[in-house]
Order: sequence, then structure tokens, then C-alpha cells
Amino acid sequence: MGNTGGNMNSLQSRLDRLVAARDKYECKDNASIASKRVIPLLGPSAVGKSTIITAVKQRAPIWEIASIDEAGTTGTRAPRQGDPANYRMGIPHDEAVELIEKGKPVNWSLMPTGDIYMTLPEDFPAEYNFMACLPDSVPMLKRAGFAAVHAAYIVTPVDAWEDQLASRLYATDTLNLPKSQRTYRPDSLGRVEEAISSLEYGLGAVALKISNIPGDSGLTETADMILKVVTKKASIYSKDDNQMAEFEKNRREMYSRAIDLSWEIRQAAQK
Repeated sequence: MGNTGGNMNSLQSRLDRLVAARDKYECKDNASIASKRVIPLLGPSAVGKSTIITAVKQRAPIWEIASIDEAGTTGTRAPRQGDPANYRMGIPHDEAVELIEKGKPVNWSLMPTGDIYMTLPEDFPAEYNFMACLPDSVPMLKRAGFAAVHAAYIVTPVDAWEDQLASRLYATDTLNLPKSQRTYRPDSLGRVEEAISSLEYGLGAVALKISNIPGDSGLTETADMILKVVTKKASIYSKDDNQMAEFEKNRREMYSRAIDLSWEIRQAAQK
């Protein structure tokens, strides 16, 4: 029993050192990604990043892209039913820490749950690789040695966002009840706090700022906007003042709603 505790303490110390130096982390095994492009999609949970990636893959032939895919993910959390085929979950924590110490991951994050998520060079199979990720991974991706990194920040109208977010905040068996009678999932506060942090990041200097309008036509427009930039059909992403005002309106309203949700979840926990 004592050895187990000592091993856990040693593992935690190693992880603490990695976290302290994370801002300087660089992948040492990057030869296979030097000719590849990565497009990280940023934004809070339930904003539609996975849906946009699907749309981008469907639109790729129109933009004459033959090699496009969604980047895989490797992590310590338990595998879930419905995980994509390119997710490798359930690796031991000591294996994840050792991979980071050796500089194997392209990027990695320590989640509030204590789980470690990472992408390895083999998780980027195509010339153009799309991935949903946290904002704090972008600097790491830029240091990794890709041919190009095109980060895009996604927002959406607040009502549409809240509708999609509901299934991730509330217990499944209470979703059909009136809102006042629903119960929050154990990880709901963490999701909302992550959204708050992400939406604060969206205020900054992200080159591609996109307001994704719900519906097929809006999704197609969003996919084409992104593909225009990554294929260099446009050298820089720009919008007119009205479009940028729409982005900021949606970002601000989502941020305000996330602050309210955080307060509501904390209040519910005290009952």
C-alpha cells in the first residue's frame, strides 16, 4: 500500500513539473507533421465545432482538397460509447506522463477532472487536419512545427447555443422536465467555467472569427469561410463591420449567459 502511495506521489510530482513548464513545451517528434496543416476550432462546449468539421469534410472536394480529416485524440479518461474510431482513450496516467516527458505529444492538456488529453503525430493523418481544442493548446500547436496553423473561433446565437448545451448540463432523465425541475450533471459547472474562459479568449486576436448561423445554409457558409483561408484562396480572413458586430454580439451574449449559468449551478448545489 505504501509503495502505491509513493508511486502516486511521484507521478503527481512529475505531472506538476510538466504543468509548470507547459508554456515552453515543444514536440520533439515532429518530422511527420512538418508538411501538414492543422486547423484548431475554438469555442465553448456545444457551439457546433464537430458539426462544422463534418461540413468542412463534405465541402472539401469543392475546394479541391483530397487529403482532409479530423485529428485523433489520445487520453486517460475511460472510453465512452460513441467515441470516434480515431480516439484512443483509457491509457494509464503514467504512460501519458511519460509520453509528455519524452516530448512525444504535439499538444496536451490537463483537464479539471485530472484526465490528460493529447494529440500525437500519428493523430494527424491528412494534409489538412481539423480539431476541436482548448484555446490554451494553440500556442503549443504553433510551436510544434506544422506547415501552417489556422485557428478559428466559433460563436453562435445564444438561444441556439443554450439549446445544444442542455444535454451536456442536465441529467438525461430530467431533460424533458420544466427547466426549474431539472438537475445538473456533476461536471456541469466545469463545462460552464470552461466556456467562460474560452469566451474571454474569443475577445482577443484570433485571425478567424466566425458567427455560425444554425441551419444548413449557415453551416455551409461557415465551412466555406474556413476552407477559403486554409486553401489560401484568401490570404487573410476578414469580415465587414456588420459581420464582426454580429460575432461580438453573439460572443458577449454567450458570455453573459455562461456567467448566469455558473451562478445558477452554484445555487442549485447549495439546496
